[in-house]
Amino acid sequence: MTSDGKAELACARIGIIAGRTHLTTDQLRDAVDQAHLTDRVDDVELEEYDASQRFEWGRIQFLTRDDALGFAALINQPHRTTQWRQFITQLLPLPDPMEGCVSGDPVRQPCLVNPIDTVVVDTQEGYVAFATSELYMTKGLEDCLQAKQSGRCIRRVVCKHFDPVRNIICSFGAQCTFLHVKAEYIGRLLRTVPHHQQLRQLKSDDDVQLSIFEHSRRNTTLIVRDLADGVKQQELEYMFGGCDGFV
Repeated sequence: MTSDGKAELACARIGIIAGRTHLTTDQLRDAVDQAHLTDRVDDVELEEYDASQRFEWGRIQFLTRDDALGFAALINQPHRTTQWRQFITQLLPLPDPMEGCVSGDPVRQPCLVNPIDTVVVDTQEGYVAFATSELYMTKGLEDCLQAKQSGRCIRRVVCKHFDPVRNIICSFGAQCTFLHVKAEYIGRLLRTVPHHQQLRQLKSDDDVQLSIFEHSRRNTTLIVRDLADGVKQQELEYMFGGCDGFV
């Protein structure tokens, strides 16, 4: 909450490589319409254009952080057709309260990217978005962010050996070529993916690896799909709060 009592908004920042035609608010609103999130947007605006920069920037203010992350996950899906050939996404506002909460252990060094960036993870059920402040710094995350700065989106998955909840550490540490998710946010891998995406049809059993966290929790976690619109948290707790493993 902000000092005046209002809920703090989440902003998705989009950078488009400057071309012959400039970025417009209509283009940003069209991208939101395609994601079916029009009713979750508070405002759309363009940043002042600087001819010396490589990117033009636009900002979309969403009502919640999950809306901003869901939007980033949708438009960053590999092979998805968009109106922009190359673009990158970031997340505002700054700073994130979780930044810098862990120190001393190189395996658990937080990713201190400013502004906060978004990373789309490839899972067995679809694409899930994380903010960089929700991840530990690894070689895989570093490669992913460098690719985004050049306008490319590369495929990244969660490390199957890393389980921050049970304190199981990947032997490669910060040099791991996959992503390490903080314990506070790794539960998002157990939720259904946003925007009612269809379940993925895997090419092979190891097409997308399943982390040991997911493997151990899927036997004890109740996953509910396709709830009616408008179902509130207290209603879910009333229906399922007595189930073993309910979180």
